[in-house]
Amino acid sequence: MKLLRFLVAALAGLVLASCASVHSRKDALCSEIAAFANQTEVSGTHEVALTTVWGPTPQYPDSLFYKNCDHGEYEPGKRLCQYLMANTSTEFPQHNFRRVLACLNGQKSGPPKYVSIERIETLMWGVEVPGVRPEVTVGVAFADGAGKTPVLKVIARADQP
Repeated sequence: MKLLRFLVAALAGLVLASCASVHSRKDALCSEIAAFANQTEVSGTHEVALTTVWGPTPQYPDSLFYKNCDHGEYEPGKRLCQYLMANTSTEFPQHNFRRVLACLNGQKSGPPKYVSIERIETLMWGVEVPGVRPEVTVGVAFADGAGKTPVLKVIARADQP
């Protein structure tokens, strides 16, 4: 009987510990953004643009979904695009925007989780982004709604140190 209680307690402890670690896990997107940003040369600016469409639209009438990432032939941008294509939402582009905001804000959340974004067009810059060289600022531009195709841009700009 004591052995059974011990096993149940040990199993419960493992389950609780694994739940706690799930919430504290860092988003790999942040490391990918930092790697992209850190490759930016002084006085340089680079961006990637992730376009996502869910359901047919006038621009894509024959498609149930569409996802594309433009890296401008910049090799570090190509790597970030590969990550974004495989690890972002097509159906919920606002979720992608929230993730990037959290990266710029040191893994703290962006807009409140249970707030729906219907129309937005914004450009924000992060300075002192974790893992990014001090002279590099990282921007996020996002447009969604009001007839616009959802586009998320990650921008890296390096100034003189």
